[in-house]
Amino acid sequence: MAVAFAHYTRFTDQDGAYVNGRNYQNFFVGESRTYQSVAYGFAPFNIVGLTSSRNGDVGQASLITIPNEITVPLFAEVILNRWMMEIKTVAISVAEDEPFSESMDIAMEVWACTGGTTEVDKITITLSSPLNAAMKEIPARVLTRAMVGAIPPTGQIVVS
Repeated sequence: MAVAFAHYTRFTDQDGAYVNGRNYQNFFVGESRTYQSVAYGFAPFNIVGLTSSRNGDVGQASLITIPNEITVPLFAEVILNRWMMEIKTVAISVAEDEPFSESMDIAMEVWACTGGTTEVDKITITLSSPLNAAMKEIPARVLTRAMVGAIPPTGQIVVS
C-alpha cells in the first residue's frame, strides 16, 4: 500500500472557538472533504518545518500558499485577529485499484499564527509554539486550573 500525507487545518479565535468556514485540506484538489465530522474545503498550501523534540518542544513552522481571492483576505484575518491554527497530519491510502482515503492520523498540533510575509507569488504565515515564553503576548492566554488541573505553587513536584 502506498501512502501520501495531507494536512487538515482549522483556525480558532482568541476565545478558542473554531472560526466557521475556515477549514482547509491540501490533498484532494478542488474537493470538499469531510474528515472526523468536519467539512474541509481545498486550498493549495504547504506546511514546512513541523518538528518537535521528545520533550515536546516545538520550533517554528510556516504555511506557504499562493495569493488568490481566498488566501489574501484569510492572511489578513489570521494576522490581525491573532488566530491559532490546528493542523492534523493524516496518512492517505493511495492504492492503485481503490479510491484515495484517509487511513491514519499521524499528528495533531496547535500553532500560534505570529506573523507572515506577502510576495508577488506566495504568502507565508509564520507559525510558532502557542506557549512561547519569549513573546508573552502571543497568544494572549495563560494556563489555568480549568485547562490543566491542579497547578503546583512551586516548580517542585514530588511523586510518592
